[in-house]
Amino acid sequence: MKASTLVRALVWVSFASAFTGIAPAASNDVQVTVESVSDSRSTGNSSPRCSVQLRFSGSDASDAYNIHDVHVTTAVDDTGHDLRAEPNPERDRMRFSQGYYGPQGNNFVQQSMHAVELLSPPREAHSIKLLEGDAELLFPTSENGGLVIIKNILAHAGETFTNPALKKLNVNITYLGKGDEVNTSTQKVQSTPSTPLDPTQTRRLPLRRFSQMPGLQFSVDDPDHRLVDMTFMDAYGRQAWGGMNSMGPNTRVYQLQGEVPSGLRLYIYLAAPDAIKTVPFKIENIELP
Repeated sequence: MKASTLVRALVWVSFASAFTGIAPAASNDVQVTVESVSDSRSTGNSSPRCSVQLRFSGSDASDAYNIHDVHVTTAVDDTGHDLRAEPNPERDRMRFSQGYYGPQGNNFVQQSMHAVELLSPPREAHSIKLLEGDAELLFPTSENGGLVIIKNILAHAGETFTNPALKKLNVNITYLGKGDEVNTSTQKVQSTPSTPLDPTQTRRLPLRRFSQMPGLQFSVDDPDHRLVDMTFMDAYGRQAWGGMNSMGPNTRVYQLQGEVPSGLRLYIYLAAPDAIKTVPFKIENIELP
């Protein structure tokens, strides 16, 4: 039996933000809509969950790069049960999932929604009486430390980027190269035969295993989960389309459609503190399926 799903487009709340930071295009206007509610309490799952899909709209939401995160401070059903779930340490690590990427406008629907995972309410509950928390909207720029641009990325094979914004957030990104270039381009970070790599370094830099896979390959070390996205543009500012595969916990392969343009630029988006606008929300009486 599948989990029940309820689609509701009428539960919404608008709020004003007290944000005073330097993020651009902040007009203090956001609406939060409950797009759908999925509940697995009737499936016999040993750890049932309730998922509330929130949609963010308004001028702030449309100007934001994405909804970086949502923190729930209160979640209570109409029987008085606390529905807040324990933080999932794997959730942040899995944000970089494989899939399609392209111009931001094509992914706006996905970028303007965020799922809130709650404990499943008891069978006698009919609604979530109160859902309250805050959302983090991301407005990355080079000035606020949320955007790093690497020009002519193809010329940097084997290099670990040393931009101050990356260092400040403890994000280490190495461009390994294209396809069969990986073995030669990463000799700088390999050990000598007499000094074998330790197990953690082997997992972080799987140099040979993916060497024949087409695409641009990167090693990413992001222990604090500050890396939001990596995209590509040509020298004229036109977005390159393609897909990304996460090959293990620290290796990512980007496959671009068509021929890789010369002068390709890498855009790295980061959850820098000054790039995040935090706004509160409060929604009442969300009907359960």
